[in-house]
Amino acid sequence: MSNESEETLSNESCQEECQASSLPIEVVIYLMEFLSYSDRIAASHVCRHWYEASLHPKFINQEKVVLKKSASEALPIFKNASRPYFHFMFIDLEISNKMKEFCLKIAPDLKSFYLENCDVYEKMLVEILSECTSLEALVLENCRELFMPGCLLDSPEDVAVLCKSLQHLREISLSSNRYLSDAIFNRLMSAMPNLNTISLEGCQISYHAGLVKKYYPDSLTESNADYASETVLTFWNLFKYIQKRAKFIKNINLSRTLVDSKCLSVMSEVVELQLEGLYLVMCEQLNNVAIRSLAQHQKSLTALDLSCCARITDQALQFICNDLHGLRKLAVRNCRAITDLGVVHLKNLTNLVELDISQCEQVTAIGIQEGLCSKENRKLRKLSMEGLNTITSTTVISLAENLPLLTHLNLSYCFNAVTDSSIQAIFQHQLRLRSLRLACCDAVTDAGLTGMGMGATVDNTVIDAVVNSMVLSQPRPNISLRSRAEEEIVRDAYRKKVVQQMCEAQLTQGSSVGYSLARLKGLQELDLRSCNKITDVSLKYSFRFLELQHLNLSQCQQITHVGLQAIGENNPSIDTLNLSDCYNLTDDGIKALTITLHRLRYLDIKGCNQLTEASVDAIVENCRNLRYLDASCCNKMSDKIAELLHRLPAQTFYSRGEPRVSAPVPPPPLLRH
Repeated sequence: MSNESEETLSNESCQEECQASSLPIEVVIYLMEFLSYSDRIAASHVCRHWYEASLHPKFINQEKVVLKKSASEALPIFKNASRPYFHFMFIDLEISNKMKEFCLKIAPDLKSFYLENCDVYEKMLVEILSECTSLEALVLENCRELFMPGCLLDSPEDVAVLCKSLQHLREISLSSNRYLSDAIFNRLMSAMPNLNTISLEGCQISYHAGLVKKYYPDSLTESNADYASETVLTFWNLFKYIQKRAKFIKNINLSRTLVDSKCLSVMSEVVELQLEGLYLVMCEQLNNVAIRSLAQHQKSLTALDLSCCARITDQALQFICNDLHGLRKLAVRNCRAITDLGVVHLKNLTNLVELDISQCEQVTAIGIQEGLCSKENRKLRKLSMEGLNTITSTTVISLAENLPLLTHLNLSYCFNAVTDSSIQAIFQHQLRLRSLRLACCDAVTDAGLTGMGMGATVDNTVIDAVVNSMVLSQPRPNISLRSRAEEEIVRDAYRKKVVQQMCEAQLTQGSSVGYSLARLKGLQELDLRSCNKITDVSLKYSFRFLELQHLNLSQCQQITHVGLQAIGENNPSIDTLNLSDCYNLTDDGIKALTITLHRLRYLDIKGCNQLTEASVDAIVENCRNLRYLDASCCNKMSDKIAELLHRLPAQTFYSRGEPRVSAPVPPPPLLRH
């Protein structure tokens, strides 16, 4: 490039930067409110003015710093940072003296502090928490070394110090701590006087009355009301605390415990207790009696999670729908005793915003039609119906027509319901979707995703007619030696050719088509895992999303480098991409993809057997923000890949071990809301 050309480009970039910086910072902040986190980070690189706007407290307060094993290298970055960080999550770490010094430095600004499976000792934790004067949420999950000695906060002086420093603490999670006892629980609660949210998920809480009598004899209880067992954690002790703090407690999580119907009924009837959120996932002892008492006494509930409660039946769901009219979030996932008789009452929950009825195997199209599609619903935003094999494509079409404002829709494993015709209805009516999950819906084809040949009739008879004529026109023996599977493969190849021709004709001639996936312009998450009839045609003509961040094409075995190139060119915001077990991918596809996807942070290419070290070279050269790479079962790659990845500027986790079942789970939220 000549010097004159370089000077021209430099002048143009300076002019653009000046124009960007001329906007008032209030306007820039307002514009950034509409951006996702990754988009906001990219926008902050425009100029110094925009960078300062991105540091507004409303944006910083949404960021969480996650530190896992070998995090010591990252500590100086945060320790010497010029800006504050309010939320830290420590996972699988040992809180050493070096880490303690770091924690003491960040403590005054901390608003949430998350410790999962961390080796931390009681004196060190007390010292850190005593400096956390702004802390609002604390999570101590599976911290074995902290609770096993049984001496946490055994000093009244420590309790008094924390009671002063933790005045702003509202949320506490003590999940999965098997050594938590009544005594430790009481001391912790004494040091946290203003709590309104408590999580004891996965803790070994004793609900049996006989065990309570063993550790709390009547004479001892009457003579010393402050006594608490150092050995067991009992519901009786928790119940006393709930009675004492009934006016202030708003959210309780007892998921994965043995809470039974009697205990839940007693807790629900506590005077002045007005819960807003209750989470009872996998509480298998609960039955309809407890839910009836809950619905009668806790009418202020806005969030209720009863997922995987095997004894919850239609009667319980009827109690919920008839009495809890303020409910906004309801999950009855995998409650297999629920049938259409209960689901039809969902129409009574007029304020419902989120609903999860996944894996309720006895729910059919009739119940969904009467419960959710009896009239237009403009309140519901998130709907999960994963694994409902009894519903049909007509059900999905009715849902699309009656739930036009949905932003999240999960129809994974609905083999019979998700077809080309039903997804056409989704693309037509549900234009506000931000997340669409259609995993293992293998009836979906290019025709449905592109809308080619569908037209106003919303079917693929046009394409089938053309395919039939092409098959018949081919010379073949009077008696076909092909199996049924081979015949279907041949027809799929013809179908792909027809759809591609129609797409090209539509671009040049504007021919009549149906509705394309590209109509969902605000889509941020798309899961098409194991939709094996999808080919490069769909990726080339329908995948055009400026905001798409998470894309899962795992086991879509017909896609090639042509489709990957189109994805990279038309979807610039992708940062999480799963291409595992896509056997036809080659190095050319990875090269084309990595050149254009500058924000890529997570990449799964497990089981892509045609990829070689050339793909790794392209990843190292182009993916400067990569944090995770799974290349297990890529047999043509050598063991030197890990050495090549060290050239990346960011610390990248690399897997060459056993095949992963799914993408790594993101860090959990501090508490469920």
